[in-house]
Order: sequence, then C-alpha cells, then structure tokens
Amino acid sequence: MAVLELYLVRHAIAADRGSDYPDDSKRPLTNAGISRFRKEAKALATLEVGIELVISSPLTRAKQTAEILAQAVTSRPSVTTTATFEAGWCAQTATPRLTSVGIRQRKPSTSRSYGASSTRERGRRGCG
Repeated sequence: MAVLELYLVRHAIAADRGSDYPDDSKRPLTNAGISRFRKEAKALATLEVGIELVISSPLTRAKQTAEILAQAVTSRPSVTTTATFEAGWCAQTATPRLTSVGIRQRKPSTSRSYGASSTRERGRRGCG
C-alpha cells in the first residue's frame, strides 16, 4: 500500500495586523520570518524530505512561505495557489475519507518541528 506523506506548514512570521495592512490578506512575511523559515526549509532539505507539490492559500504570507519551501528542497516542487485554503477552510470536513494524517507543525516560540498537532488553536475546537 502506498503511503502519502502530508506536511502542513503554517506561514512564517508575518507583519502585524493594523493600519499598515488594512487588507489582512496582503500582510507579508517579516525579514525575521523569511530568515527563520529559510533555515527551517533548509533543514527539511537536509533531511531529504521529498515534496512533489506545494499548495498554498492566496494570502501573501502563505504564498511567500510556500515559495521559500519550494526553493529550499532539492525536488523543487511547483507551487499551486488555491482559494480552498482561505479562512474558514476545515481539513476535517474537506477530507472526510482520510483516516490518518501526519502533521508537522512548528511551534511559534521555537525553531523545532513537532510530529503531532492538535486542531485546537486560540480556544477553538476543531472546525466550526
């Protein structure tokens, strides 16, 4: 049986919300966010993580993160942007046939990657 490896990557550190970016979808990565994520993406390349396709939301910060990842790994995957992942998208309802998903999430306060993640974020339980 073939195994699908799925890596979910949250965007790197982005500019703060506020009057500089009244349209939240336009907030870019900060210089520190770019630098830190390049190091993380390079680590994935060092581990020879094979990535065939990178799919990103249309948010500026997400597209920038996706491009950094695609440029860092040796397979040089293409980056596809889809509105499917805009705010409100829910993996639990969008992929009901999946029985198991491996998730790797970077803890924002460190540069380490963790092998498991909860769907809880900012007091939310799952989707909805």
